[in-house]
Amino acid sequence: MVVHFCKSEVNRFFSANKMLAAANPHRFLLDLTSACDDKLRGGAQGIDASFSGATEVALLINSGVLYCAGVGDSRAVLGTSKPPTIVYAEQPPRGEDKLLLQEVMRRRSVQVDHPLQAVQLTKDQKPEDPVELDRISNSGGVVKRLMDENGHNIGPWRVWKKDTNHPGLAMSRSIGDSVGTEIGVISTPHLCMHKLQEEDAFIVVASDGVWDVMENSEVVDYVEAYRHACLKGTFSEGPKGERTRPSNAPIAQLLCEEARMRWLSIVEEEDVVIDDISCVVVELRDSVVHIVQPPDRCQAPNMDAKDTPHMPEVVSIPASAVKLRDPRRASVSD
Repeated sequence: MVVHFCKSEVNRFFSANKMLAAANPHRFLLDLTSACDDKLRGGAQGIDASFSGATEVALLINSGVLYCAGVGDSRAVLGTSKPPTIVYAEQPPRGEDKLLLQEVMRRRSVQVDHPLQAVQLTKDQKPEDPVELDRISNSGGVVKRLMDENGHNIGPWRVWKKDTNHPGLAMSRSIGDSVGTEIGVISTPHLCMHKLQEEDAFIVVASDGVWDVMENSEVVDYVEAYRHACLKGTFSEGPKGERTRPSNAPIAQLLCEEARMRWLSIVEEEDVVIDDISCVVVELRDSVVHIVQPPDRCQAPNMDAKDTPHMPEVVSIPASAVKLRDPRRASVSD
């Protein structure tokens, strides 16, 4: 309901503010985000956004310049053969899933003859980020991880009200999630701009279900390897009873399937649920590449994921009180 509302509000806001979008793109993106957030928190269309919200990646191209706004942990990554000198954002280091994913990535990564560079345009707003952590702590919030009855850490760092079991939000900025506003969760987007170049090939916008299991460079290589062979200008609902292939699916759908298969490689070992997987690929120029090494599709071996000591605090909650061992983006509450 939140996502459908935001989609409708974006369309309405853009139609009503085209002049602002052309004159001041960054102000337009800030006002757009604020409008969605204010209306959600105000109960628009009867939606209770106390523990519900959405991430945002908004892209606006105006006179050859790309303007980008990001809220939460969805991400926009540019594939280019001429990376800009300015580093917009860095891919955050992986935590406890790093060792488990290394083997999956080794087997499933694709190599192309003319690889592109991956440039992250957005910044992942995670609670453990020092800047985000300071704001949340100064607002009376607490950043901790879940711990089960066996003393094992569960899932990502989350935002909590002190001495409570809510909201447990796995990001520090969000549209909606109104319970988090009093403990430092904000909806202010991270902004950047990039003058598009002839060498810029495409932009991948995706939710964290893709980035949790694929590095930025892997996503760019994968899209570059298969996009020329995929359907263009159409959306495929998926072949019934047939394996998804470049010939019967758009590149965005193929990328989502690749992310899903990687999740399936680890889901049984880690007792996690597959995070939300969605993406849009904006193609800026075409290319034809040759695959040097296709991915190996064999079964993942058993591996033990190691905890990465990052922050000292955890929160102990009985396993019976947690419906899913690692619900990732979702809030955790009573």
